[in-house]
Amino acid sequence: MKIASFSIDVDPLGCYYDIHGITADQNINDPIYEFALLRFLNLLEEENIKATFFITSRGLTQSAKKTIKLIDEKGHEIASHSFSHDYKLSLKTVDEIVEDLNENSKFILEIINKKPVGFRAPGYNVTNNLLTALRELDFVYDSSLLPSPFYYFAKKTILILKQLSKHPSKSIITSMKQAFGGWKPYYPQNEIFKKGKKNKLTGLPMTSVFQPIGLPLIGTSLIAFPEFLLNLMLTNSKNRDFVNLEMHGIDLSDKNDSFLFDKISKKQPDLKYNLERKVQRIKKVIHFYKENNFEFKTLKEYAENY
Repeated sequence: MKIASFSIDVDPLGCYYDIHGITADQNINDPIYEFALLRFLNLLEEENIKATFFITSRGLTQSAKKTIKLIDEKGHEIASHSFSHDYKLSLKTVDEIVEDLNENSKFILEIINKKPVGFRAPGYNVTNNLLTALRELDFVYDSSLLPSPFYYFAKKTILILKQLSKHPSKSIITSMKQAFGGWKPYYPQNEIFKKGKKNKLTGLPMTSVFQPIGLPLIGTSLIAFPEFLLNLMLTNSKNRDFVNLEMHGIDLSDKNDSFLFDKISKKQPDLKYNLERKVQRIKKVIHFYKENNFEFKTLKEYAENY
């Protein structure tokens, strides 16, 4: 059976301010939660598929908590994206990482009465310390690896340009080696868990195609790339046994949803396209995999049976 997973990284608006070196407003009703996630829920219901939502709980309001509860009630998976969404999280000590992840798990447990079993790192940055922390906390899977030299070199270029501007980004890249990782599910290794030894933690890479270039099947590329290129990317992936499609909450945001987008609307690629195009592209991708005999599962469902 061929499996496709659809996941959404729910980075709060403040994370995008951080990327662009802008001071964030505090204690706001986040338009990503107020509008975009509800659009995702409607789209997923129309397509009759369940998705995985990676939640970071820094600065979320009561209104956002209600949305998280609704996501769970609709039968989707709630996974962890860290408490702080600190891009340097993976560079901290194991104890510091454990503290952050515990804080996020506690937040999620209080809302939906379930602890998350899956994790995705802020900025896709993974280190030995992070893997050790995930194992100590009995996470079932990590879905942080994006095997895409194309993505990492593009990100590196943008970070350099921002460092030369008046608004340096808080985002980082911990290691370019991750860009050259494998695209199949795997068991992550570090100095504590030796190569070849199976353990509870399963690695579920996000999908990229045309190796070794590694064009990523993520929301930004699905929406922004020319349609002929998107068609080639989908065709290249259709013979795989597992496809892990990664989106962000902002991918179904509209720049007119809130004045809070004004500071980043010209900087953030996700806000440069209209909603009609975004919805059409996402549905196109979902329909492609359904038509090619993929069954949609949450990442938790896949990892528990891997």
